[in-house]
Amino acid sequence: VFFWQLGLMGSTDDERIEIEQLLCESMDLRDAIVKVAYGSKEEGGQLKADLAKLMSHSSLRKIEKWFDLKNEAFTVSGKPTASDFHLWELLDQLTIAVPFAGGVGWRDDHPHLAQFYDTFRGLDELKHYFGSKLYKLPVNNKMAHFGSATDGSGAKHEYGAAPHPTFEHRSQLRVAANRIVTSARRVSPAMQQVIGVAIGVGIGLALGLAKKRLAR
Repeated sequence: VFFWQLGLMGSTDDERIEIEQLLCESMDLRDAIVKVAYGSKEEGGQLKADLAKLMSHSSLRKIEKWFDLKNEAFTVSGKPTASDFHLWELLDQLTIAVPFAGGVGWRDDHPHLAQFYDTFRGLDELKHYFGSKLYKLPVNNKMAHFGSATDGSGAKHEYGAAPHPTFEHRSQLRVAANRIVTSARRVSPAMQQVIGVAIGVGIGLALGLAKKRLAR
């Protein structure tokens, strides 16, 4: 619904079909990245080797050929659609992973994808996002072996390290909510409903304030 409202699902039925195809293919690539990030261990160089293999994943080859056939700046047409956002994010993750893959990258073997990556990154409409704190959020959760460091560097999260400001807000909210829920179990069902509504409103307001703070 979100992409439809923003006009990012193409202007024809054929474009919509192509967008959905590319979203599915990108999801295959995402699944492969997630498997490595959460499943590969650093011991014995496994993580390094598996990250290097991702740089020549079959989905990259397929989408590289797609760009060759379409001859467009973006995946479906001359303007960005939903599939471009998903694909670019994954290419960005692979770019962040290059130092952890022993310097092995994806750009040289996929020139069309490299051109797309640079074009999308340079869009005026996205400059504010790329310059914001949101772009520097970790790409994976803190139990991942890659992309989980709170500084957004792509490294592994070190427990005890300073939390990212956004994570810190969420952690504090989660602790407070758990305490309230625990207390609510001792009161009547009617009061539990009242407390539940209050928690929802409180979290909504707190997240709104956090977003405004990050947008400054």
